[in-house]
Amino acid sequence: MNDAYQAEIQQWVIELLATLADNRQDAARDQCSEISRLVACWILAKHPTYRAVIAKGEFFDSSAHDLLVMQTPRGFIAIDPTVWQFYPSDPGIFVGVAATEAEMLQLLTDKYNGQWAFSEELQAGDEAYEKGLLETIEKNI
Repeated sequence: MNDAYQAEIQQWVIELLATLADNRQDAARDQCSEISRLVACWILAKHPTYRAVIAKGEFFDSSAHDLLVMQTPRGFIAIDPTVWQFYPSDPGIFVGVAATEAEMLQLLTDKYNGQWAFSEELQAGDEAYEKGLLETIEKNI
């Protein structure tokens, strides 16, 4: 996944969030699971050999957060399409890269705290699946 494609994915997320609320922090709130899955669909459509996994963080206050981890031939990439709900001034959705699963989970712990684990492997979705995700996202506002 090259830099140009990463920029394109981020722009799609920003445009989606702009349809939901006036600012990214409000738009991103409580959308982590569905938007992460939607981004996985977009990436897997172009890179079907990548592995897409939801990483789930559980926090001391019983809250949780999902984000997307893509395993590519060059390693693991953490993508948090709703990062702005926690870090409103973050420059983008690409959180970091790691060589191994253990390093990725440590990276997530360092950034977000909590207990992190890979919770679900995702498959490529079809148009109906993506439409269902978008409908859920719109209802969450």
